Amino acid sequence: MAMMYLFLLMLQLVPVLWLPPASAFKSGQHPPIALPGCNETCGEVLIPFPFGIGSTCSHNIDYEIVCNTSSHTPRPFLRKLSFEVAEIRMRPQVLTVRTTPQIACASGNGGKNIVAPSVGSIDLSGSPYRFSMYDNVFMVEGCSGIVTLKDRSGETLTGCGSFCLNDTDDGKMPFCDHRYGIGCCQRNLSLTGGLDFYQIGFNESTPSKNSHACHIVASLVDSDLQANFSGRLSSLKAVSTALEWNVTGVPINNMSQCEAYTD
Repeated sequence: MAMMYLFLLMLQLVPVLWLPPASAFKSGQHPPIALPGCNETCGEVLIPFPFGIGSTCSHNIDYEIVCNTSSHTPRPFLRKLSFEVAEIRMRPQVLTVRTTPQIACASGNGGKNIVAPSVGSIDLSGSPYRFSMYDNVFMVEGCSGIVTLKDRSGETLTGCGSFCLNDTDDGKMPFCDHRYGIGCCQRNLSLTGGLDFYQIGFNESTPSKNSHACHIVASLVDSDLQANFSGRLSSLKAVSTALEWNVTGVPINNMSQCEAYTD
C-alpha cells in the first residue's frame, strides 16, 4: 500500500514524458488519478491524488476532500479550509475554489472623509495554498473611492478607484463600468509568488457623499471568470478564486517546472 501511495504521488508530479503513452489505455479510459479503492470524482469535479475524498485517500488533511451529497449534484469541499472546489489542475498546480466576496464598510464623516473602515480578509496561513498573483484579478464594486488590496503587514499590493456619478439612496449598487472606474474597477496583480493572506482597505482621505460608502464589495477573482463576467459582483454569493498549491516540503516554484512537459 505504501509503495502504491508513493507511485501515485510521483505519477502526478513527475514530467509527462515518464507516463505511459495514451495508446496503453483503451478508448474512453485514462490513467488512474486516485489511490486504489478511492473515488476519482465528486459530482463533476475530478479529484486527483494527492487530493482525495476522505483521510485514507488523500496525502494529508490539507488535501482531504469532503464530498457533500446533500444537493442534487455532489459538491467537493476542502476539509480544512471549507472552500468549495471547482477545479483541480496538476500542471500548473492550481486549485480553483469558491470564495465569498469581501464586504467592507466605512462610515462617512459629514460627506468629507471615509473613516473607521472595517475590512474583510481571507487567511490561508498554515496551509499549502496561496492566492495566485498570476491567475487572479482584483475586482471592486461600490462608490468608495480608492479601495486597496493589502497583505498581512498592511502593505498595499494594488488598488483602484471606484466612483459614482450621482449619489443614490435606493440601496442598490450603482451603474458599473470598470473601464472608467464608474461604480466598479479592477486591477491585474503584477506580483510574483503567492499570497497567503489579503485584506481590503480604504484610502481614508477619499471624499464620499453617498450611502454606498458602506456597501463596498471586493474580491480576488479568477481571471477566466473575470474575462467572461458581465453581471454584478454584489449579486454573487461566491466567486471563483485561483490558489496555487504544493505538496508539503516541495516548493511551488520547483513543481511548476512540470508545466514544460504538458502536452
